Amino acid sequence: RVSDRAQEYLGLLSSIIFRDVIDHFAQESGPAGKWHAWSKQYRARMIARGKGGNLILQDTGRLRQGFMPSRYRVVIGGVVWFNPVRYAAKHDKGLGGMPRRQFSWISRSARGDITKKTQEFILKF
Repeated sequence: RVSDRAQEYLGLLSSIIFRDVIDHFAQESGPAGKWHAWSKQYRARMIARGKGGNLILQDTGRLRQGFMPSRYRVVIGGVVWFNPVRYAAKHDKGLGGMPRRQFSWISRSARGDITKKTQEFILKF
């Protein structure tokens, strides 16, 4: 059935995209390079809280954990994966006075994996 194949394909894509986004948190980088460092004030606050060694955007882990492979919407012309954490877009797009720290992007490596897995998926049927 076509709908079964669509679900299988979305699961395949989701695993690649999930791995890629989680890697962005680990590498603290966006498509343009490394994320902006913490401000001096924020760094001092994190050190005072005993969290001076934390990675950027990973104070509690809620933002990173908000991105899940099953959180997507099928839209006209494609699929959109999303993070439901309220402040996710502020960080990803640099809104509300926050520095832009993009994490919801697809790397060249992931795009290559998507292409390869798509070809394999099509040839399988």
